[in-house]
Amino acid sequence: MNFRELLKEKKVVFFDGAMGTSLQSYLSPGSPPEKLNLTLPQKVKEVHLSYAREGVDVIETNTFGANRVKLEKYGLASRTKDINYRAVKIAKEAASSQLVGASIGPLGDLIQPWGEITTSQALQVFREQIESIAEAGADLIVIETMASLKEARIAAVAAREVCDLPVVCQLTFGEQGKTLIGIDARTGVFALEALDLDVVGANCSIGPREMFPVVKTMVSCAKKPLIFQPNAGKPVLEKGKTLFPVTPEEFSWWTKKFVECGAKIIGGCCGTTSEHIAAMVTKTRNICVPSKKTPPIKGFSSRTKIYSFKEETPLLVGINLSREFIEGESLDKISELLAFAEEKQCSFLNLGFRKRSKGFGIGSFINFLQQNTNLGICIDTEGKSFLDEALGELEGKGLVFLNPDDEEALKITKKWGATVGFNIYLHKKTDIGGEFNRILEKCRQISVNPEEVVLKITMPPFGRYNFSFKDKITEIKKAKLCIPVSVILELNEFSRKAIGSNFLKGFLLGIASWYGIEGALLEPAQIESSLSILKAAEALSSKDIKGKKFAKFIGGKNASF
Repeated sequence: MNFRELLKEKKVVFFDGAMGTSLQSYLSPGSPPEKLNLTLPQKVKEVHLSYAREGVDVIETNTFGANRVKLEKYGLASRTKDINYRAVKIAKEAASSQLVGASIGPLGDLIQPWGEITTSQALQVFREQIESIAEAGADLIVIETMASLKEARIAAVAAREVCDLPVVCQLTFGEQGKTLIGIDARTGVFALEALDLDVVGANCSIGPREMFPVVKTMVSCAKKPLIFQPNAGKPVLEKGKTLFPVTPEEFSWWTKKFVECGAKIIGGCCGTTSEHIAAMVTKTRNICVPSKKTPPIKGFSSRTKIYSFKEETPLLVGINLSREFIEGESLDKISELLAFAEEKQCSFLNLGFRKRSKGFGIGSFINFLQQNTNLGICIDTEGKSFLDEALGELEGKGLVFLNPDDEEALKITKKWGATVGFNIYLHKKTDIGGEFNRILEKCRQISVNPEEVVLKITMPPFGRYNFSFKDKITEIKKAKLCIPVSVILELNEFSRKAIGSNFLKGFLLGIASWYGIEGALLEPAQIESSLSILKAAEALSSKDIKGKKFAKFIGGKNASF
């Protein structure tokens, strides 16, 4: 039975326990556990056998730190392929009925902007390790202990580029329920599930008691099967020895609660032994994992916040940052704009690049944005290499607006797990219902749920056509009743040269909000006056009960009626 078949069964799936801490006594000073795959393979095999005897379904290879970046620190970079290949063979020798999961840990050095490693370098390092593992015959890939959502995404993309094995991906959280760089469990699940993964979850860093809130959060929002592998508590130093305080009995009690809550897979991480795993298997062997159905979240995210499209909530308002605007402003001015946008309750930035600008570093600019704002990032471009580079830098789940017929851009968008958005340009003869049906057919062709798709409808200049904009909004609302996509109105050209242009835009947005449109896109100069009218309109509807958001928009965060 392969891993994907195993996931379809109602029973719990058991992973093994710690590898690194189990091998500590055999390590010479300054030597990594992975070196033992070459020098003491029998000791590595004994650890695998100790878990296999307890009835686990999956044993993990001794390859957590077997990437070129980490191994180079020990003078072992040239043995990268050998170490990974041998690790899989050792595990397969130990396995009786068990599947072999190939452990893939962090690179050991930070990726830009927090470190020096580039996204392309990280991709290459992960590809090299995973290629060796897949060639050796691993049954699945286990990406684990990731504190950076960006690094987790890069590792997952690398895995998909080199093999079609099942992929598990786990983040690691602290006692406050966030990773070291501030990612919470809900945002992490949202971004990871958009990738082509089989299982998501959490491991390491904390004990089972501290992990339980993370378990509950992930179960409440995840659509995919979940895995949790806590440590045996927080390590303590006693008489020169590192000890993990959680006993096998306590460990099994908590992991049973994980399963009853909705976890599909359980196992152990640092400090857990075969005794912990034996107690866990015994206590949960006969429990059926409760079934659940989680509705999709429509939207995108930054590193730490999900922006969800909902008809019953205020419009998500974005700011269009064109190439000309970005190149014409200093970073200090852009920083001021970002702070102003957050203060005015904006949700996202749209990088509108019709073509790649020679010499412009999109990767470094996105990293600058992510260090200076918590707004989501959307990308509207026809440059394929530009798009690939941009999405590779994102810490969260991006949103890409593209032409429905642009197959290459669509492939890149899906590769990086970004939300798919399609561009529609409204003119006098536009058949809105027909356009929506064309998008629905496209969704069927590319196997994308239309509920998770966003349409960006560009409104024509005010006065160009002899039609009612209110009637067009009504047509959009009717089409949305049949095809449940989300809609953003782009108003950059709507009234640029008209007298009172920002008032016109604000009033149109108010109508759009009342009619169930979910988002809008404005130019930086249009924010204050246009949004004042929009917020007033929403204060008069059920979208802003008691006008709380309107009061804060006008009078600051502490203002109220």
